[in-house]
Amino acid sequence: MKLRNILPIAIMASAQIATAQSIFGPTYVLEENLTSSCFYNEDGEFVYIGDISSKGFKCIRDTYKLGTKTIRINSHGGSAATGLAIANYLKEEHFHLFIDERCISACAIYILPLADKLSVTLGSGVILHGGPSHYQSTSQDYKADAINSLIKAGYDEEAAKQEFESSLAFTDKLIEAGDKLKATHNIGDGWFMEAGGWSDTGDGEIVSVAAEEWLEAHQTPALIVDRKFIESCLPDVEIVEFHGPYDEKSLKHPGFKERLDASGLVARPDAICVPELKK
Repeated sequence: MKLRNILPIAIMASAQIATAQSIFGPTYVLEENLTSSCFYNEDGEFVYIGDISSKGFKCIRDTYKLGTKTIRINSHGGSAATGLAIANYLKEEHFHLFIDERCISACAIYILPLADKLSVTLGSGVILHGGPSHYQSTSQDYKADAINSLIKAGYDEEAAKQEFESSLAFTDKLIEAGDKLKATHNIGDGWFMEAGGWSDTGDGEIVSVAAEEWLEAHQTPALIVDRKFIESCLPDVEIVEFHGPYDEKSLKHPGFKERLDASGLVARPDAICVPELKK
């Protein structure tokens, strides 16, 4: 899948971006602003730091050795298209994934589900804010926000409208590719948090709107998930270690608490996947 200079659906979970633009959904991001690096540490572990970007994919393609048993990642997320490309590259691998500090957005949506084993280290978090959805793409409010974002990025109004319309077809391709990836790896619909894909068992209500709308209604740019959410969504991933939003050690960890306070993230201890729920 070729990337353009401006990716129409570049999924970012940056609280700063979401808050500044008041957009709780796919955000337009200049690809050249995404940076990442990868290398092997002295223990022979593959380390990926930074955004999910085209540079990151090239780094993996040129550096990663097939058969690597341990991957460490610290990522804010990035491009959905690149997340799919990386996932397709790693989909036959069998590795233990360590989350160091954060695995957000495209990192959590496309890379984490491929792990055989998962360790979320102390002071770290897995953060989701939904994936591309048909509902979000056709929402009039979303359309207006997306076009305004393009205008702010330098497009004139007509060009912004044309770019948005072309992005709908791009979104459909991402959804189709994502559905295939989910089927391959037994990923429940709730992991992508599209319409009708997950449930808040706190009040027994099945969430039947796009996750982005739920997040906006609850005035938060993203959802930091707990162990139960991962277990219900990704039954094939063995959790070796998990420190998350309700882990006592994590709550006392200054770096973890600082990130939570700065981003305004919401944790949902009762959220679980409902993979059998049909859209």
